[in-house]
Amino acid sequence: MSQKMDAPLRQRLATMQNADSTYVLSVFVRCSGPISNADATAMKATGASISSIAGDICTARGLPAQLYDLALLDFVQKIELDTQNVPSQSQ
Repeated sequence: MSQKMDAPLRQRLATMQNADSTYVLSVFVRCSGPISNADATAMKATGASISSIAGDICTARGLPAQLYDLALLDFVQKIELDTQNVPSQSQ
């Protein structure tokens, strides 16, 4: 599962207190093929917020536990930390 996450994301998650952290991270998600409505629904079911979808890539925001759940999805190939966005505390 964590092998799907890039090194910066793994490092960021390791520095957080635990998987129950209230910090929301922005990520890019690469899937095995074009993202279908069923794929988007499965990703949203993790609790992560899915935004822009373009072919096999989308942007997402979620708590650490939600990102780990995203990585469990078979069609998710890679999750990369969006280094342009600083984590924000969940409201």
